[in-house]
Amino acid sequence: MPEEKAAEEGAQAAAAGTATEAAPAASEPAAASAAAGSAAPAPPLPPRVVYGAGPDASVPDVKARAASVSGPLPERPLSPHGRSASVASSPRGSLRQALQTIRAQDLQQEAALLAHASAAEDAYWIKQEERYQQCLRRAQVGATSARDLHHYLKKTSKLLSGVADALTGLGSFGVSGETGTMRVACMSNDIVRKSTASYLGELNARVFAESLQRAHDVAEAADTLLSNIESAGNDALKHLKTQRKAAQDAWQNYIVQAQERHALERRGQPLKQDPYLLCRAYELEVFSLRTSEVKFQQLMASLLRDLEAQEAKRLANMKATLLDNLQAQKAVLEHSVKFTDNALVTVQAIDPPKDVQDFTTQADLYLPPQASPRASDAAAAAAASVAAAGVQSAADSTALSAHAQTGKAADALASATPVVAFLAPPPARDPNALARVYAHEIEKEGSLFRQGSVFKSNWKPCHAVVTASGFLHLFSDKSKNRVHSSLSLADCVISNAEAQHGPLALQVTQQAKGGLFSSPNTLYFKADNADELAEWVVIMQRHGSQEAEPAAAAAPEGNNQQA
Repeated sequence: MPEEKAAEEGAQAAAAGTATEAAPAASEPAAASAAAGSAAPAPPLPPRVVYGAGPDASVPDVKARAASVSGPLPERPLSPHGRSASVASSPRGSLRQALQTIRAQDLQQEAALLAHASAAEDAYWIKQEERYQQCLRRAQVGATSARDLHHYLKKTSKLLSGVADALTGLGSFGVSGETGTMRVACMSNDIVRKSTASYLGELNARVFAESLQRAHDVAEAADTLLSNIESAGNDALKHLKTQRKAAQDAWQNYIVQAQERHALERRGQPLKQDPYLLCRAYELEVFSLRTSEVKFQQLMASLLRDLEAQEAKRLANMKATLLDNLQAQKAVLEHSVKFTDNALVTVQAIDPPKDVQDFTTQADLYLPPQASPRASDAAAAAAASVAAAGVQSAADSTALSAHAQTGKAADALASATPVVAFLAPPPARDPNALARVYAHEIEKEGSLFRQGSVFKSNWKPCHAVVTASGFLHLFSDKSKNRVHSSLSLADCVISNAEAQHGPLALQVTQQAKGGLFSSPNTLYFKADNADELAEWVVIMQRHGSQEAEPAAAAAPEGNNQQA
């Protein structure tokens, strides 16, 4: 019958809204499991439920509920012509209103149940996202720690290599120059330096290089795991959030359309769109959501297993790397301590007085000790004086014996003191060697008086030297080394000047070198006595020019120049 068919369709539509409770309710065990923190395996994909396909234990019998409210249906329907007028007052009209009321109540109840289930699911998936974020942070910590360890070992290897190079470049000290115990200590220190540099180079090439490569591999594996967890997890989480939003929107569309249908039915207006289609769309979205949830759970479980395996491997490798690194450092320190202890022993054994004595002995800086001649001479003089005076009494003999013992003690004291080689007298020199040299170079030297250049009456004493080379050198004093003036006697005319300047005067005239305005240079001297004057004149004339110029003797005094 048409009314029964319409009632059955309405009941099936209401059952579709009620049956949606089964899909959200399926997540409640999972939420409880998540809240308890259990690590249950991911559930399989849920089977697709086709709502409205027939009576089911989970779908309430809306038709029976409506019949119990409005009473049993009549045996046969009203005629088509009288249906619209009598449907409201007929038993079937009461059934329709009862169905509408029950459907609205069930829909409202389903909406409340779904909102509660959705809140529980939201809490569950928020917790799942937090667990994923914790895994991601752990992967980030592992990658950062592995990279930091690699950088640390890299810097350590570079530092040790630099230390080895620096120790090699330091060089040694005191090995070639020092002597005695100081040389032994310097050699021990050099052995510590060389052995430490060699040991550091060997460990750096053998242990630290291997540890560095292992740390590099661990860092790369940690970075790869972090990249996989971050990319796969974020994509899956984003897709899951999108699916949940789509399912919520589909359910909200169905609720709005069902409320609009209820309002139209109350006003007796026809429906423009069947809510069943929106309910079916919501069913498809829920099925896709459940599929995405299961895939997300399986992916998270797989990433967790990868994270656990990688973290165990990373920690084991980092442990082995740190052990190798610290053991190598300990070996370096023990090696250094061992050789340093040996060097300390040699340094503590340094004997400065012995080293100084060895140095002075090897360098022959002290002569063998000799008896002091001063003490021996004093003892001998005392013994001679006592013997000359005669020994008159035992007291005199005792005095002589004590005096002799004193002399022996003085000799022993003098002999115990070595003589500084620098204070030893040099070989004897010939005191007449320089005089013999001068005898070949000097023909005449002595004192002369030279006429002043300004005051002609002022005669200044000077020391004059005539050399075998024919030069006359004038000094202000015999002890002075600086020459006041020098003349080549080969260019000079020497003559007696007593007629012009009084007794004991001689004249040395240096001939002009040429030129229109040149004039001869004349010097006047006086000797100490007549013999000295004659000797000076003879010796100078021997080297001087033999031609006497008349103009030289009559030269005006204004033209006289001092050399």
